[in-house]
Amino acid sequence: MKNRLGLIIPFALLGVFAFGYTVLWNKGADAMKAELAAFADREAAQGRSFTYETIDVDGFPFNLRAAIAGADWQGERTRFQAEELMVATLPYDVSRILFVPRGEQVLTAFGTDYDLEAEDLVFSLEGDFMAAQGAGISLTSEARTVTVGELIANQQRLGLGRAIAVSVKAAEFGGEEQVQVPYFDMAASREANVFTVAAADLGIRRADDPSPTQLVAKGALQTDDQGLLNGELEIKFKNEPPLLGVLAETGAISNGEASMARQILGLLTDKGTKEQTLPLTVDEGEVRLGPVSIGEIPPL
Repeated sequence: MKNRLGLIIPFALLGVFAFGYTVLWNKGADAMKAELAAFADREAAQGRSFTYETIDVDGFPFNLRAAIAGADWQGERTRFQAEELMVATLPYDVSRILFVPRGEQVLTAFGTDYDLEAEDLVFSLEGDFMAAQGAGISLTSEARTVTVGELIANQQRLGLGRAIAVSVKAAEFGGEEQVQVPYFDMAASREANVFTVAAADLGIRRADDPSPTQLVAKGALQTDDQGLLNGELEIKFKNEPPLLGVLAETGAISNGEASMARQILGLLTDKGTKEQTLPLTVDEGEVRLGPVSIGEIPPL
């Protein structure tokens, strides 16, 4: 009898373990699928859509992973499609879903389709917390290629507004013009139609410029009923010729306007060698740096 019990007990324990494992796995898988369905419902309530073909769940009960095939997220002006999205939820908040794209990916922004590739990319699309972190990112359209060495960005709801933080390293825009952004960092907030820049730091140049224009900014802008920007930023800058060259090559200002701006600002900065602080004013979309017009911003 004892020998029989000795044989039965291990099998009984194994059966209990297998049953408990199965229950936990199914419960976790159901919870993950429910969260994805709830996410789709929340997006629909905000006028966006999130659809997919299939969901496969894999992993262990407390470390589950989901693979979404044929994912398609669409907003008002942007759309993201991925052959496959790997999904994880943060342990302390299962409603905060993280996506890791795999396979072919297409990002559509303002009517232009970009093929997206990345060495590393993780992002969240929750309404209260939107974030992205990546490296080796490449966006390619028929007209241009955009590459980003490193990206960290997030937008979090705070009260009636949102806090925004962005950090970009080693970005390059290639097409008819070659524009490089060695760094861009910004801490800002948005409430209603007012966008406040607490601090922003930007380096920008053309590919053949030996060093970038350096800009530091703070201030506030707001949109009117037509979507036109108004407001003022305090801009501290040095070595303005590369920036003016970028504006001319991208068509923001004409070559004649760039030449005049270079002469006027050169008097203030000793031809770009001295740091200068000037107001950047935006009046119904028209942008001026001190006394110099540097282009227009279309309605947002």
